[in-house]
Amino acid sequence: MLVTNILLFVVMTRIWKWPLGVAIALMAVFAFIDTGFFAANIVKVFEGGWVSLAIAAVIVMTMWTWIRGSRYLFDKTRRNEIPLDFLAANLLKKKPQLVSGTAVFLTSDPVSAPTALMHSLKHYKVLHEQNVILSVVTAQQPVVPDSDRVKMEPINDLFMR
Repeated sequence: MLVTNILLFVVMTRIWKWPLGVAIALMAVFAFIDTGFFAANIVKVFEGGWVSLAIAAVIVMTMWTWIRGSRYLFDKTRRNEIPLDFLAANLLKKKPQLVSGTAVFLTSDPVSAPTALMHSLKHYKVLHEQNVILSVVTAQQPVVPDSDRVKMEPINDLFMR
């Protein structure tokens, strides 16, 4: 229940934009009720409830390790990336071997050159005639107007994002 209360508090203050005083007052009521449940069940921890808590602790540690490792990997790859506009301008000046077709490169950052594109250039030393840099952005509202669903921006003759 504590986690549910914390999530409700975050939703009330950040998404619904409720005043802080109202959110705290409502949370105090819920905390009072939760304290009764907690006091009634604390005895069960010493009679075997600790196993569930230990399993939960292992799962939480695994998730924290995953998040920390993902953040480390993200930061490491960001340090080595070059701006897409810079790469596109250089490739337009000195074109590598062009092959027919279109390549689509997924990226979370449309400003930087995708890692897959860089590896393709490094290992195969070829570039497709048309290259699309695709980013998927999650909207904060449930319905997005059709005119805002897809945005395309040509960079040069070789690239489009």
